[in-house]
Amino acid sequence: LPGRRLVAGLVLGMAGVALVSVPDPAHLAALRFNPGDGLILAGNAGWALYGVLARLRLKATPPDIATAVTMSLGALCFAIAALVAGHGAEIRPPAPGLWPLIGFLAIGGTVLTYVWWTRGVMALGAARAALAYNLVPVAAMGFTWVLYGTAPLMIATGLFSRARASA
Repeated sequence: LPGRRLVAGLVLGMAGVALVSVPDPAHLAALRFNPGDGLILAGNAGWALYGVLARLRLKATPPDIATAVTMSLGALCFAIAALVAGHGAEIRPPAPGLWPLIGFLAIGGTVLTYVWWTRGVMALGAARAALAYNLVPVAAMGFTWVLYGTAPLMIATGLFSRARASA
C-alpha cells in the first residue's frame, strides 16, 4: 500500500492540476466528463505502469527484446479494442506509395524511440527518464522551426498571450 507521503503528494499534485485546469471553482459545477477522458486516463495510467514495471522488471532484459514484447502487447490491445469497437471491417490496406512512409514511422518513430526510451529508463530510472519527456514539446517546436519556419511566431504568440494573461 502507498505511504502517507505518496498519497499526500498525489493529492497535492491533482489539486495543482485542478487549479491550473479550472482556476475558477464555479466552473467545477459545470464540469462534464466524456468517454474519451476515461481513455486518456487509462492511457496515462498504462504509461505510468509501464515506466514503473520497466524499471523493476526489465533490468536484465535487452532493450530490443523489451521493445518487441511491449510493442506486441500494445498491438494486441489495439487490435482487441478495434474489434470490440466494431472497426475491424473498416481496415483497408494503404496505397502502395505509402509503404515507405509507414516503414519510416514504424522503424524511426516507434521501434527506435521505444528502444532508446527503454535504455533511458534502465540507465536512469523511471522518474529521471520521465523528466526527459518534458523536452518533447521543445523538440517538436524545434523540428517545426527547422522544417516549416513557424516556431518563432508560435513562441512570440505564446509569450505575448502569457504576458497579457498575467497582466
